[in-house]
Amino acid sequence: MSRAASRIEAVVEARPPTWARCLDPRGLVAVVRRHRDLILHMIRRNVTARYQGSFLGAGWAVLQPLLMLAVYTYVFGIVFQSRWRAESTGHVEFALTLFCGLIPFGLIGETAANSPGIVVGHAAYVKRVVFPLEILPMTVVGSAFVVAAISTGVLLAAEAVMFQLPPPSALLLPLAFVPCVLVALALAWLLAALGVFVRDTAAIVGFVMQLLFFATPILYPPTAVPERFRLIVSLNPLAPIVEGFRALALGLTPAPWRALAVISVVALFAALFCRALFLRAQRAFADVV
Repeated sequence: MSRAASRIEAVVEARPPTWARCLDPRGLVAVVRRHRDLILHMIRRNVTARYQGSFLGAGWAVLQPLLMLAVYTYVFGIVFQSRWRAESTGHVEFALTLFCGLIPFGLIGETAANSPGIVVGHAAYVKRVVFPLEILPMTVVGSAFVVAAISTGVLLAAEAVMFQLPPPSALLLPLAFVPCVLVALALAWLLAALGVFVRDTAAIVGFVMQLLFFATPILYPPTAVPERFRLIVSLNPLAPIVEGFRALALGLTPAPWRALAVISVVALFAALFCRALFLRAQRAFADVV
């Protein structure tokens, strides 16, 4: 190859990718296929790093949600005698229902908390190594998904022992994770890019997630919201995700399939758009990190 051709190729490589190229879902699929081993390795490393050096090691991944469920059962079921439904007869149902809401919200919340610093925390990959930076936010989502999957297993086991056998709809729980993961991916790419340029992003996100926690029907059923405030709940995209997960896991209410489908489609486009923003912004990361 001639020097002129090499220079032309270098200029092309230096240009930011076009919006059409960034928004093409085939590019995302190609990146996942090309770097799937690296993505899985980083997810495994992130999960094991949480419990590294502890006495129980990875056993905490199972013990922690078990302890949380036991605390919720005691506090809300035994002490406060809380009932999710008027016809509820036991104190376990409220704890399981609450735990169902915490699993999908925890996946999104953990992603939002860890994404703003993911690029800054891997500055060496930005400056010195040719590295596919877009997979860093994906590993954050993957790590949160592993924790959520383990918690789901604990939930179903506890449901079978303390409440009732999981309904057949529990087999469809992977579908409930689809909009949850897509929302998490959109947040991960967006917040990872913002976190490079605005170092206050993590603090702002923490406050916003606290507001969303109380605006999402996790600690209370949607029917407990006064009529004049129900529009706020209906506009919250996390509410149908939580309700869908709860409906499939416990089988006490029908799943909001239409709302889940709409959120999935919107979240898919949002994820592609936020990935495009990340790819367009990553050329400036080295100047800031």
